[in-house]
Amino acid sequence: MKLGKDRDLRLKRRKAARADPEVDRLVAQAMQRHATGASSEARRLVEAALARRPDYPAALNALGLALGALGEHSAAVEKLTEATALAPSVAAFHVNRSRVLRSLLRAREAVAAAREAVRLEPASSDYQNSLAAALLESGQAEAAIAPAREAVRLDPGLVEGWRNLANALARGGPPTEAEATYRRVIEMAPHWFDPWMGLGRLYLSADREEETMAAYRRALELRRPTRWWPIPGAAVPRPPQPALANTVKLRHDIEQFRWLAERGRLPAGAETLIPRYEQTLAQFIARHGRDPNAALTWDQWEAIGDAFNRVLVWEPPSPVQGSALGSFDRAAAERQYGVGPGICWVDDFLSAEALAAIRRFCLESTIWSDIAHNFQGAAVARAYLGSYLHDGFVAPILLQVQRELREAMPAVFANRRLGHMWAYKYEAELQGIGIHGDDAAVNVNFWITPDEANLDPGGGGLIVYPAEAPADWSFDEINLDADRMWRFVRESGAEPVNVPHRQNRAVIFNSDLFHATAPLRFRPGYENRRINVTMLFGGRGG
Repeated sequence: MKLGKDRDLRLKRRKAARADPEVDRLVAQAMQRHATGASSEARRLVEAALARRPDYPAALNALGLALGALGEHSAAVEKLTEATALAPSVAAFHVNRSRVLRSLLRAREAVAAAREAVRLEPASSDYQNSLAAALLESGQAEAAIAPAREAVRLDPGLVEGWRNLANALARGGPPTEAEATYRRVIEMAPHWFDPWMGLGRLYLSADREEETMAAYRRALELRRPTRWWPIPGAAVPRPPQPALANTVKLRHDIEQFRWLAERGRLPAGAETLIPRYEQTLAQFIARHGRDPNAALTWDQWEAIGDAFNRVLVWEPPSPVQGSALGSFDRAAAERQYGVGPGICWVDDFLSAEALAAIRRFCLESTIWSDIAHNFQGAAVARAYLGSYLHDGFVAPILLQVQRELREAMPAVFANRRLGHMWAYKYEAELQGIGIHGDDAAVNVNFWITPDEANLDPGGGGLIVYPAEAPADWSFDEINLDADRMWRFVRESGAEPVNVPHRQNRAVIFNSDLFHATAPLRFRPGYENRRINVTMLFGGRGG
């Protein structure tokens, strides 16, 4: 049977290798359109080529690239897999497949595809750099150092290669060399925000708090400026294609702008954003309905692009005098965490002053840029907005909280440093995060929305399943494969732990434990939106 399959594949490869000048012409045109950002036009051209030769590897590769650029990553991988099967000796097809697999967070497959490209063409700085990037995204920082060094040896002007080398060194090499390498990237590309984010992460891991804030602020200035912030009158660059949006994001921004305007916190001249956003929302619903993420039209971008996913208000709160932590019993929390797989929860987590400052920061700051979590067409309608360190969710008060928490509970946190931090903001009834694990040792999740906003006092919080994810499961497997996670939880026999929402309650748990947002039912209104803050400490297995 296998011999027959091998023979069929050889025949297909011989047939696919036959040149076709007309198909080559269409593919070349498609690749030109793709390079200029006209991916829809590239797709049309390459589909015409495939209508003539459905098994042409270069056309399948070009279609995969176009589909990836249009956000259709699963279909892109399918076409690129066909291309590599028909032309396994073409390194470019393997590396293109690796890049799309990275978009799908299929890290192991992405590494394997990039390794094959490097095996075929080891002298390519681009392929060495792609392997380094895939290894980094799979959590193999030390392994990424060698291909990153080789990439910049082959091409000393490869800025992304130096960036990947800096990222690899920051996670798996000498911090001093990592800092120097980031500085080199900044000299090579002074207007690129990415190395500043890397420096921010590096300084965060070393508790260099002032430098952490300075690096993230500079990254934000370069990445998300508006004509109101940080330099009045600054122009907003036109992107190669309009941004993705959804109704959850547009509704949130309208509510936030109104809330800011009522308190005199919206910058002068930004009031016109509200009617422009309202018109865009109506047009978006008419065109796409209420569910999907979809690209804004150019007209819509012209209407709201000067503010969409950009900073109008960002004033990170300073540390509070005295402790930022509340009066919870630290020793009792440590004892509770030490029983079983590691979970405890405490009330009065933050001091009143710290709670008020963090809540105000979340309500005021126009930093809610992550719209990826929109699954309204699924069996359970889920949708929420996120903001991460690199979006501006960083402040001296938050750094004070994490530092004091590590000092207050050494038996839990040991020498584990803060690795990542974010906040999620929800609508009244659309549900939150499904079952998943996090790439950390200890997870701290706390809520800042007042209790009266929650219409279900027995829910609205977090459900933790006291069954640890197997150590050999990858990040993809503990985040994306919901069926496998549910099966594992059921087979473990672990009884779920429901921790109801309370303002200023924190859940501290072993990050290998699968967990999910409890069903939500909150009052409508901007100030009633459920907001949770997550801090991750250490790495898996640490």
